[in-house]
Amino acid sequence: MGRSSPEMTPSHSDIEKGDVKHGVSSSQEKMTPENSDLANPPYEEEESTIIFKVPHRLREVNEKAYEPNVISIGPYHYRKPHLARMENFKKRWFKKFVEKPHLRIDQFRETTRPLVEKIRNCYEQPLHLDDEDEEEFLDMMVYDGCFVVQLIRDGHLRGFRKLGQHVSCDMRYDLLLLENQLPFFVLLTLYGMIEPNPGPEGHFYLLATSALAFFDKLINTSKDVELLRKSGIIDNLLGNDEAVTQMFNKLCNSIYYSPEDFYYNEIANQVNEHCKRNWNIWKAKLKKDYFHTPWSPISFLGALVLLLLTIIQTIFSILSYNQQRQLDY
Repeated sequence: MGRSSPEMTPSHSDIEKGDVKHGVSSSQEKMTPENSDLANPPYEEEESTIIFKVPHRLREVNEKAYEPNVISIGPYHYRKPHLARMENFKKRWFKKFVEKPHLRIDQFRETTRPLVEKIRNCYEQPLHLDDEDEEEFLDMMVYDGCFVVQLIRDGHLRGFRKLGQHVSCDMRYDLLLLENQLPFFVLLTLYGMIEPNPGPEGHFYLLATSALAFFDKLINTSKDVELLRKSGIIDNLLGNDEAVTQMFNKLCNSIYYSPEDFYYNEIANQVNEHCKRNWNIWKAKLKKDYFHTPWSPISFLGALVLLLLTIIQTIFSILSYNQQRQLDY
C-alpha cells in the first residue's frame, strides 16, 4: 500500500506467518478527510446524495457490463422490455411482504409521496414527471424498495430458485450495479412501516469499507498476497498476486471512514502490538537479511554443521593433547 504513513508501518519489512509485515493503524490513526462532514454526514443532508449514471467513456468499453440482466431497481432501467418479467414478480413479492403488517399499497404511496422531490434529487439524470408519471414513479419506488428491504431481511435469494439458477445469479449481479440503486432513506422509510418498533439500534459498522481498509493496510506487495493466499485467508481468482495488490491499493485510494465505524479496530491493535515486539522485529529482520532465498537455509545448515565439526575436532584435539601429556609424564 504505497501510501501508508510511518505510524502505520513497523520497522521490519517481510510479512510472514509469525511476523506481520505492516501493522494496521489503530482507531486514532484511521484516514479521515479534512472536512469531518464527509466522514459523518448528517442524515438531513442525504437528499444531496446522487445516484450516478455510468460515464460514457466507461460504458462504451462494454455496454452490457452496466446493464441489468433480469431486474431493474429505480428509474434508470425501468420499462425496459427484457426486464418486464420481474415487474410482475415484484408485485407478487410485495403482497407477500405486507401480509403480516396488513398494510395496503395506498399507505405506502402516501408515506412515500412527500419524499418524491427528495428522491428525484438523488439521481444524476433529471426525472421529469407529470401527474400520471408521478403515480407510476411512486409505485415503482414502493415495489422496488419493499423488494430490496425483504431481500435484506431474508438475507438470501432462495425464493427465486423456481425462476431458475441463472436468474438468482444474474440478480446478485444486477443488485450491485451503480445505476440499479435506491436512496437509502427510501429503504429506511419502508422498513419503518413494516417494522415500526425494530428495537434498540445497534452500532452501525461499515463492514465492507472496514474489510477493504484492513486488507489495504496488510497488503503492500505481491509477497503479502502470496502469504495470505497460502494461509487460506484470501482466494486469488485474478491469477496474479500483483494484480490483487494493485486492486486493493486502488480500491482504497478514496475511502473515508471514522474511527468509530472501523469494525476491525481490536484486530488492528493486536496486529500493531505484535509487530512492535522486539523479538518479532528481530526475527523478521533476520529472515529478510539472511534467509531471503531458498538456498539461505541450506547455506546456514552447512555453515552450522561445519562449525559443529570444527568444535568437535577442537575438543578431540584438546583431549588427545592432554592424554599425550599424561603419557609423557
